[in-house]
Amino acid sequence: MGSSKDENIPSSWQLAHELGIYSNLNAKDVIHLATTIAASQNKECDFFITNDGDLYNESKKIIKEIKLENKLKVLKPKEFIEQFPPIKKIGGLPTSLARKIAAAKK
Repeated sequence: MGSSKDENIPSSWQLAHELGIYSNLNAKDVIHLATTIAASQNKECDFFITNDGDLYNESKKIIKEIKLENKLKVLKPKEFIEQFPPIKKIGGLPTSLARKIAAAKK
């Protein structure tokens, strides 16, 4: 059975084990961050968003150390909203989607 994931990328459990040994994070934060890092390696995740100050600081340090800052951004919710403002909506749909639907109906 083939896998679409790169076999050279450690699993989130392997990453969690390493992070648990070498970081100051608690177990649930280690699993959260490890899962995010693994997903970013498979281009399934671009952001790690947390409002926990300690997790934010430690995560930024780890992401920098493993040279992933160009693939995975560590942000607080406020930073995410400032960088990526909510999509303007027309009638409950994102503007671009609403325009496509309107054009298709013509």
